[in-house]
Amino acid sequence: MKQTLFLFVAFVIHLATLSQVSFSTIVSKQTVVKGEAFQIQYTVANANNELRFLPPSFTSFRVINGPEVYSGTQTSKSGAVAIKNYVYTLEALQVGRFTIPAAAIVMNGRQWQSNMVALNVISNNATQQNETSISDQQLLLGEDPYKKLNQNLFLKLLVNRTSCFIGEPVLATFKLYSRLSSKSDIVKNPGFYGFTVFDVINLADNKSTTEQINGKWFDVHTVRQVQLYPLRAGVFSIDPMEVQNEVAFTKSSVNNKPEQEITEGLPFEKAKGENSYENTISTKAVMIMVKALPEHNKPEDFAGATGKFNISSRLVKNEIAKNEEGFFEVMVSGKGNFTQLAAPEIKWPDGIEGFAPIIKDSMDKMKFPLEGFRIFRYPFIAAKPGTYILPAIRFSFFDTEAKQYKSVAADAQQISVSHEMLTAAAPKHQKPDIGKENARASRLAFIIILTFMASGLTYWIFSKRKSNETVLTVEPSRNETIDEILLPVRNAIDSNDAEFLNQLYTTVRRYLVTALSLEQGLATKEKILKSLQLKGMAHEEIVKLDQLFSTCEAGMFTAVHLDIDKAELLQEAEYILNTIKSITEKV
Repeated sequence: MKQTLFLFVAFVIHLATLSQVSFSTIVSKQTVVKGEAFQIQYTVANANNELRFLPPSFTSFRVINGPEVYSGTQTSKSGAVAIKNYVYTLEALQVGRFTIPAAAIVMNGRQWQSNMVALNVISNNATQQNETSISDQQLLLGEDPYKKLNQNLFLKLLVNRTSCFIGEPVLATFKLYSRLSSKSDIVKNPGFYGFTVFDVINLADNKSTTEQINGKWFDVHTVRQVQLYPLRAGVFSIDPMEVQNEVAFTKSSVNNKPEQEITEGLPFEKAKGENSYENTISTKAVMIMVKALPEHNKPEDFAGATGKFNISSRLVKNEIAKNEEGFFEVMVSGKGNFTQLAAPEIKWPDGIEGFAPIIKDSMDKMKFPLEGFRIFRYPFIAAKPGTYILPAIRFSFFDTEAKQYKSVAADAQQISVSHEMLTAAAPKHQKPDIGKENARASRLAFIIILTFMASGLTYWIFSKRKSNETVLTVEPSRNETIDEILLPVRNAIDSNDAEFLNQLYTTVRRYLVTALSLEQGLATKEKILKSLQLKGMAHEEIVKLDQLFSTCEAGMFTAVHLDIDKAELLQEAEYILNTIKSITEKV
């Protein structure tokens, strides 16, 4: 009994000892200077001889000395407490905000971990920055306030290149530099005519840092960064960005760090007070020379892809029922002008009808050029049972680094269509998608109606011929004018950009396929342009048509913003089609 009592008391004392152990990280300064030594310590209270110290890894600092171990006691309400300190002398290697890592100890079979501590590391010059900024905010007697504004608050446009190929991106960064406490409002965003635009950084991202210019430190705010993908050859301008500013100077020196408030489309009230001033600043327009892609060794299937790509394909299901909708997926991966990639042409075998693909993108916008993949998901249906081969898909692109064309291919896929009819299962917990069901039913109904119409027409013609009655004649279609052909496009001019461009593309392409007597499914853009070249169309006119197609494809197959003038595009299309009509009618 006494032995049991003794063990119980010893266990309670052991728990009490453990509960009183504390382990903490102590840093003497919250801000240190890069290159200068400073000390930190890890302190253990209620340490005993069994303590084992597990040092941290100082990845962002250089260890000058340590750990130096100091033991002692500290008086508390409960009496003397054993203390053990582990002291390091460190040197900060980089400017920024870092974390002093936690250390660990093991004692009496149990492990403790100390706390982490945040630490600011500044440069030697930054220690003087606040003092310099104080004099910049103070308007001295006789000083020109607007000259002081322009020297200490300005806007820059930085581009990574001013010459590129069609489809090769330009990285454009708009930065606001300030040494003043100010309010700024973006009153005019730049235009990017001739490019598709992919936004990387916006004002809402609050991207800021510090930069030194001519010995002075500035707060630098990245207000916008975009990847620009050229649509056509020529010289194009990145228009200026305009920013309106308000600054309240002081008459006396103040010990405050400059702060900037930046908005977009939220104009502030007129400057108030005798020391409040306004100005408007802007970037300079930057000209970009866009070079045409070389004609030498250009593959026939090249459709404008620029970068480095791979292609693969798969069937969502390799076997489907006779009345079931199948899905064929083509994935283009790599890096390059994803925003301009058009859907690959699929040569559907006889007996399968394919439809326009649904596009899904997954891209890393912080990579330059864009890196990721684009999936084209094609719905299709089969008219009769059997085994079908979806042919291999070839994909060509221009490698801007190697400055040459390259081609990759996706393997052919086999689909089996069974004799069975798909029976609709009763819904369990999910409400059916009415839109998808209606679309599927419409496609099937369309095939059935066409089949009956074709059968009836064949029988009627056959019976007419057999009875030697009047032969069936078809009334020739009226020769429509280009103005009449483009009427659906004119009616769509008030719709959104994507719908308008889709209608324009469809109308122009349909006319060209008919006028040039091309096969609908195989009439790629390249074949259309080649046919026009053979018929003697001027190179300048072919380039205009190619540019029109590229603009339409960018609006149809991407989610990027296009700066287009619909009326101007319609007028351009009318001119091009009239030119083609005059050529084809002569031939």
